[in-house]
Parts: sequence; C-alpha cells; structure tokens
Amino acid sequence: CRWEKRAATLDRALEHARRAGDTRAVKALALELSVALTFGPTPIEEVERRAGTLFEDESGAGLLAFAAAGRGDLDEARRLAHERHAQLVDRGQRLRAFPVLELIARIEDYAGNLDRVVACLRDSCAGLEAAGEMSYLSTVSAEFARLLCDYGRFDEAHERAETGRRLARADDVSTQCMWRMAEALVHVDRGDVTHAESL
Repeated sequence: CRWEKRAATLDRALEHARRAGDTRAVKALALELSVALTFGPTPIEEVERRAGTLFEDESGAGLLAFAAAGRGDLDEARRLAHERHAQLVDRGQRLRAFPVLELIARIEDYAGNLDRVVACLRDSCAGLEAAGEMSYLSTVSAEFARLLCDYGRFDEAHERAETGRRLARADDVSTQCMWRMAEALVHVDRGDVTHAESL
C-alpha cells in the first residue's frame, strides 16, 4: 500500500525535523502524515493515538474526528470537525478549511445523510474554484463524482467526473483513478458497458 509506505517515510522525516528543531517542517510533515494515516490501512485505535501525539495544538482535531467516525461515534466526530472548520474560517484560513469540509462530508456519508454530504462537497468545490485551486478541485470533484454514483445520482456524477478529468494532471494517479471509476459507473448506468470498460 503506497499510503503505508508514505506514512513510514513521513515518520522518519518528522523525526529528523524534530531533532533539527525545524518547527515549520514538523508542522507540515505532521499534516502530511495525518493524511497518510487517514487514507492508509492504519487501525483506527492507532490513528487516534497518533492524533494525540502529532500535534501540539488543535491541528489534530481533524484526525481525531476521523478516528471518532471510524469507531462509530458520529456525534463526537461531527463536533470535532465542525469546531475545527469554524476555527479555520474564523482565522481566514479558508484553504485549510476545505479538507475539513470533505471530512464532514465523509462523516455525513457514514450517517447516510446525502443532502449534507452534497452540500459540503458543493461548498468545497465552489470555494476551491473561487480560490483558483484547480489541482485540489480536480481531486475533490472526482471524489464527489464517485460518491454521487454510490447514491445513484449519475447525471450529476458525470458533471463532477468531467471536471475531475478536465483538471487532473496526467501524473495525479488518485484523481485519474477516481474520475475514471465514476465515469465508468455512469456509462454502466446508461447501458454502455464497452465504454465503461475502456475507461
């Protein structure tokens, strides 16, 4: 698993940064490591433990929210995620707030609240587009498309997948995979299995 290897590499880099006293690198690497822990195969108990040790401030709230959702405590997950989102918005750190919106969407997906999922991801996409963050927008759009397919909303999924396709870099493997998976499901829904398989 690439995420597992990435987490191990980031762990080593983080240790070197701490020894060097490079606080800026420590914070940046901790944030990158939290992403690897979220998407990789790390057990939820370990994710929760690491969230308490990686950060000296409230930056670990997103990782704690993810862990809470993973163990089924959706109320606690919502509380942590919404508090973190509000903190970032209040500080004017809107770009850092967008990943928290995605986390809130994931929590609401676990709870089966489609309307809230869609609202969060639409807000995220709109905000990223307004900020000119096209690389990140490509990934969120592709993830959004894949999720919409899960709920049978294939027309909207097609639009989001097309945005992901149009904006994704050729070497952005995860985004390329996600928009293709979503678009393939759209074509299956339309009865065009041949086109779906070609993707």
